[in-house]
Amino acid sequence: MDTIDSTIVFHGFNDIISTRWGKRDLYHEKIKIITMGVVSKGTTCSVDGCDNIGSRSLNTTKVESAGLRIRVKSKRSVLCKEHYREYKKESKGDRDLERARWG
Repeated sequence: MDTIDSTIVFHGFNDIISTRWGKRDLYHEKIKIITMGVVSKGTTCSVDGCDNIGSRSLNTTKVESAGLRIRVKSKRSVLCKEHYREYKKESKGDRDLERARWG
């Protein structure tokens, strides 16, 4: 295990890292890192009628304002590549205004 610019590089599953909470087995830490996030777990697209694998997670209100129908009402919506591209095209004007307001 090496440290490069505060990033830990792992050499194998049998490494044991020392943290301020004590020693931990690296195998369990790798499983946590790999399965973190909704998209990496293989969630399908939230758009009504689409069963593709999701690639981006966005705020549901912004997705609905772009004109896409969402199946389940929750804070975040998962979009596949096709619907993300459609979202970007529909919300381009809003995003430009938002950027101009901050810039």
